[in-house]
Amino acid sequence: MSSRTESIKLGDIAEKITKGTTPTTYGKAFVDKGINFFKVETIDIDGSFIKEKIVHIDRETHEKLLRRSQVEFGDILLTMAGAIGRVTRVEDSGLVPANINQAICLIRIKDKKWNPSYIKYFLMSPLGKSQILEGTVQTVQSNISLSQISNINVPFVVLDSQNKIVKILGDLDRKIELNRNINKTLEEIGQIFFKHYFIDNPDAKNWRERKLREFFPVKTGKKDANFSTLDGEYPFFTCSQNALRAPNYSFDGAALLLAGNGDFNLKYYRGKFEAYQRTYVLIPQNEKLLGFLYFLMSRFLNEITNGHRGSVINFITKGMIENFSVALPEDAKLENISGLFNQLTLNIEANFKQNEKLTAVRDSLLPRLMSGKISV
Repeated sequence: MSSRTESIKLGDIAEKITKGTTPTTYGKAFVDKGINFFKVETIDIDGSFIKEKIVHIDRETHEKLLRRSQVEFGDILLTMAGAIGRVTRVEDSGLVPANINQAICLIRIKDKKWNPSYIKYFLMSPLGKSQILEGTVQTVQSNISLSQISNINVPFVVLDSQNKIVKILGDLDRKIELNRNINKTLEEIGQIFFKHYFIDNPDAKNWRERKLREFFPVKTGKKDANFSTLDGEYPFFTCSQNALRAPNYSFDGAALLLAGNGDFNLKYYRGKFEAYQRTYVLIPQNEKLLGFLYFLMSRFLNEITNGHRGSVINFITKGMIENFSVALPEDAKLENISGLFNQLTLNIEANFKQNEKLTAVRDSLLPRLMSGKISV
């Protein structure tokens, strides 16, 4: 495959490029169960769906929104406000029927000369990303318009080559998704063991209430988001699900990282790292208890953060973490079973690191395959 220069505008090959709206425009609020409704936070930075973030609308509201923004199986979704440039494709039939809000662009490809997954991968590539970001308008919230998305130039590749590119990149994505699902299962197993040892245990009635501050000092990072760099050597933990990169580090140890605002997600890391000023850094005094403390805080995360404060942006305080208490045995007994929880976290960590490597391979292949520098 030779180097390519020919391109075509996305609007010329798409059957539909549109965006949604909010249910409240029609006087309706969200419901506990119903039709899936996707917001920007539903789409992760890696293109996967964060199913815990999917909200729902009733069928009546869905019908009112239907003509504009009904999501079909195979549609491409592109975030166009706030966290601009996150791209995914609806490839799970369980996600539809669905609708989208005004910060997501729906792209539907029906032209038989184009593989929709090729379009998805192109939009994820540096060339695609650069065109998306070039069209960004800075107002109160960064955004890009539908007309700017329609004018994105997509490099033309014959369908057979598109399919080969999709096969290569898709195989990597399937392995990444498999590892992600394995980690979800390991998390569930950890919670089953935690419940067995600490919730259903008949000895629990004899344990004393222990506050989290007994296990670690509660600190925060000191850096703002602008400290991150694309080629940073160290992970930079912010309040988002995914870590950024930083040129140097302030922490070195086995730590729990609790987002102080946003969705209050909990992560853990072993090694040198940097942290955002609203991220709580919890380094256990007894490193052997890291896995146990991770599953404990995961189980009670809602209770720990239920007293969150703030109006526009909810946040939690240092005292809410320090003073949260659970009936537990003394450290000596905790250490006897801590190895089980640590092994689970090590397995999760190994899969996560493999996914980082696979993602790096995929991302380095993307521009080379699409420019023709690597033949398929």
